[in-house]
Amino acid sequence: MEKKILVIEDSQVLAFAYSLPFQRRGYQVQIVGDGRTALGLLRTFQPDAVLLDLILPKVPGSVILEAIRLNPAMQNLPVIVFTNALLRPAEEERLRKLATRFFHKAQTSPEQIAKVVEELLGVSAPVAEETAAQSEPVVPIPAQPAEAPKPAAPLSAIAAIPEAMATSGPACEAA
Repeated sequence: MEKKILVIEDSQVLAFAYSLPFQRRGYQVQIVGDGRTALGLLRTFQPDAVLLDLILPKVPGSVILEAIRLNPAMQNLPVIVFTNALLRPAEEERLRKLATRFFHKAQTSPEQIAKVVEELLGVSAPVAEETAAQSEPVVPIPAQPAEAPKPAAPLSAIAAIPEAMATSGPACEAA
């Protein structure tokens, strides 16, 4: 029977990135982007391990983690918290005690998380890596061009961008 992983992450890009190593290894992966839906899926999907972000819409990850640990049927479920949340030291310590493992996304790759989960589930890493290597096609990296490519538009066209567009708008406000 294939192992099931529930990824609870509201960023679609990160959810995909962290689920990809599991999908390549043949795991059944379910992704959910909000806490309320995640609570329902914990009962119906019955995962073998959970990757849990703490900052979620509707129900925070900390509440999900507490609910798992309070449920006798799920209290031994491996829960890997992976977050970029800045927590007070006491809160981080409390969550680390509840989680099976605790990682900061900025310091941990999806592949590292997958290896930790496999260790927790008792899956033989060399076999899983062999399977992943067999399923991933080798794509050759093209040689560098002899000369730099020509710009698509002349540089004078860039100078024509109105000053207001270059100094305002969502991209500039976010920076």
